[in-house]
Amino acid sequence: MSVSRLIASGVLLIVAGANVTHIDAQTAPRTILLRGDRLAVSKQLIAKGDKSLAPNFAALIETAKAALDAPTPSVMQKGRIPSSGDKHDYMSMAPYFWPNPATPNGLPFVNRDGQMNPESRTDHDGLRLQATIARAHALALAWYFTGDAKYAEGAARHLRVFFLDTATRMNPNLNFAQAVLGVTEGRSYGIIDTRHMPDLVDALRLLEHAPGWTQRDSDGMVAWCRAYMQWLLTSKNGIEERNTTNNHGVFYDEQVGALALFVGDTAEAKKAIVESGMNRIASQIDADGKQKRELDRTRPLHYSLFNLDAFTMLAELSRHVGADLWHYTAPSGGSIGKALLFVAPYADSTVKFPKEDIAEQGPGEFLLPLRRGAAQLGDPAFTRAIGHLPERTRVRDLEAFNFPPR
Repeated sequence: MSVSRLIASGVLLIVAGANVTHIDAQTAPRTILLRGDRLAVSKQLIAKGDKSLAPNFAALIETAKAALDAPTPSVMQKGRIPSSGDKHDYMSMAPYFWPNPATPNGLPFVNRDGQMNPESRTDHDGLRLQATIARAHALALAWYFTGDAKYAEGAARHLRVFFLDTATRMNPNLNFAQAVLGVTEGRSYGIIDTRHMPDLVDALRLLEHAPGWTQRDSDGMVAWCRAYMQWLLTSKNGIEERNTTNNHGVFYDEQVGALALFVGDTAEAKKAIVESGMNRIASQIDADGKQKRELDRTRPLHYSLFNLDAFTMLAELSRHVGADLWHYTAPSGGSIGKALLFVAPYADSTVKFPKEDIAEQGPGEFLLPLRRGAAQLGDPAFTRAIGHLPERTRVRDLEAFNFPPR
């Protein structure tokens, strides 16, 4: 029986060995991607010393302690200055573009789909942003599970430097994301750099009323998220990204949906999650579960899984707006469940994917889509597929606390 079916009269009951854990649903954290009731169950199990989550909890604390000691990244640390003249503006380079071998100066850069130019990873604000969100997320979870103020204060330190402090904050736009030398100083495709917004807003919700996190901090982050959402909705790059018809469009929707839910804009959340989400399922997933636009890439399995990360996030967000994308089937027969079933067999590294991939597939890319699908759809094929992934991959996944043992 699923966790959601055990909710009755505001009380969640979970059997853990011989112990029955009672969770008041009203006191569960108000997380957006992660499910607050499930986190509350995990917290109870950890407090009881339940061994099933012990490896995950140990990995979380290890990650959180490392984040406590880590330096605070900032967009001000880059060596370049955008044409705006404002170093607070985010900058990154397009990953798959390389110097042009046909020109003396290498310009304009040319595309090699799926082939990462290592130079694009240097002096990259996206890596700074992702590190900030990952550290804040781990620290906020550690605070929630332990009640130790040092973790909340550590998360606050990282968040303030990147988003709030006047001297170091990032402006809420991506005008200069994924530039291509000799072509453009910023592209709509760069919006995928901020695809971890659901982790950010979950960290912020976990920090509500935490020591070291003030009302001013909270208000400042709501204002930043609202401003960034408005940029996504109204800017030229944002509108272009919304109109893309592959994984970029789905990642755009999960960002807008999560941000809209966080700032309380239910109408915008419904548009991004339900209306757009249903259209994207219909246009991107075939009745046999194939995602043609991703299969046409030079890394077909990677991009099929990448898009399913976004689709399964959208499906999880849909519960907040009275919808259920998990069980939605498009008129053409496509569904998220079918897309997951199509890729699930290849979690077993001995099973060869039918299309060649120019790079080796990492096992971690299977985990989140399959875990989310297993929890909501209950198909044993997903659980079997997860069993083929390395134990270390499963243990170090911070979303494991979203799936407590039943």
